[in-house]
Amino acid sequence: MKTQLGLTIGLLPLFLTAPNLFAADDPVTVTVDASRTLDTPLRLWGYVNVSRRAPPPVELCARIEQEYGRPEVTRCWLMLDEMWDYRTDAYRFNYEINKDYYEGDPDKRRYGVVGTVTGLRYYDYLASASEHSETVMMNIRRYEQEVLAGVITWQKWKDVFKTAVRHYKQRCPNLRYIEVLNEPTAKNQSNLGNIRHYYAFYRQAYEAINEVNAELKPELPLMVGGSSGFRTTEAIHLIKDFARDPRPDKRLDFVSFHHYWLQKTPAEIAGWEAEIDTALAKASLPTDLPVFVTEIGYANAWKSDPEKNLWQAVGMTAFQYHARHAQDLRLFPWVQYHSPEQIAFVQFDTKMRMTPFGAAVKMLRMHKAKEVYASSSGLDNSGTGVGVLATGDDTGLIVQLWNLQPGDSSHQSVDISIRGLPQHLQNRELRIQRYQIDAKHSNCLAVPNSASGLEMADEQSKTVRSELSFSIDMEPMSLVLWTIAAP
Repeated sequence: MKTQLGLTIGLLPLFLTAPNLFAADDPVTVTVDASRTLDTPLRLWGYVNVSRRAPPPVELCARIEQEYGRPEVTRCWLMLDEMWDYRTDAYRFNYEINKDYYEGDPDKRRYGVVGTVTGLRYYDYLASASEHSETVMMNIRRYEQEVLAGVITWQKWKDVFKTAVRHYKQRCPNLRYIEVLNEPTAKNQSNLGNIRHYYAFYRQAYEAINEVNAELKPELPLMVGGSSGFRTTEAIHLIKDFARDPRPDKRLDFVSFHHYWLQKTPAEIAGWEAEIDTALAKASLPTDLPVFVTEIGYANAWKSDPEKNLWQAVGMTAFQYHARHAQDLRLFPWVQYHSPEQIAFVQFDTKMRMTPFGAAVKMLRMHKAKEVYASSSGLDNSGTGVGVLATGDDTGLIVQLWNLQPGDSSHQSVDISIRGLPQHLQNRELRIQRYQIDAKHSNCLAVPNSASGLEMADEQSKTVRSELSFSIDMEPMSLVLWTIAAP
């Protein structure tokens, strides 16, 4: 609906909602001062995951680029035991993803949950990521248990690892990052039992990467890192092991870890970079290494519940907000696409519909280049409550709110005040659009026959002076964003 409003005083309400019987007694106050900008670079998106257990349709990466823009890094997967057969020493570089090549083999170790077989082959999988991303990260794992049991030697594991990296780097020139193993202490992954067993694999990997770089001399050299373990703890363990390594050619180009346990303390993310940098400094290592959280999610406890995809949308928005100023920290949300067993995590469902989480990513991508000052009285020290992010440039202003209230069913009224509008937005008619993500908007998983994607809930025109104020009633676990611009 588009409404034409006449000349009004700048402080009159813009969006008025009917009183809600469940609204909190005290409205949250949000203040935006568009005249005050923050010089810290704003990083809200650009690092994405594609699944291996649920191989995505080949068109997924093109869809991601179409909807959100071109990612900085797309993380994909390589299973060494699907690519190389330990019984015959044969390579199948273009293997069928998740096919069981060892059916009936009593000696072959099994790793994790068997993935879905769709007929997708590895060349197509890798090419899709490569063509629609600035760079590619490849997580490489498998055969860890065979090495530890003596079925294959350490030297053979390194040779297979090196052959794989060399082959795919030649096919995929923008392959940049090699992540060594995945959640190495997890029983359904490498199952090393203790993180102290990880470094022996990492050493073989960095030696292989050094050799491939020396042989190929690629324009974009390969970088290697890990441990892709849990929380900051296992990443710091790798840093300590690396510091003790006496080899002069050792290399650690980035640090990575996973985190799914932040429902109560999302603001903790803002301290992760400093925590890793402290460990690097204690080890007399450079503190400017990239810190990649290569998997992170809010809805881990409810990952098979489609209703919790909305929680993922709000939680991940809060996570990205708290990471937005970190110089070296990058979040890779889990995940673009998966099977129904992980529906709460996905940005696109199995029908390729954009979910609430996908719509939340689209909201983040609408922000302008410069962050402007914004504060909320409804955000506590843990990062729970009503958060706000405002950005602007010469074309207009963006104001986004989220209501992260997982343990509360009551609505929250919010009063928003915007002052210091730039000259080009003062004393003139403005077009104001409101986008929402909640139980009824931008939610194809909850609203039958609804269109997927980000939904514009309202559009109005308003003549303003130098300030705006308005109010809105927000459901728990919901998001809203306004665009404010000249027509």
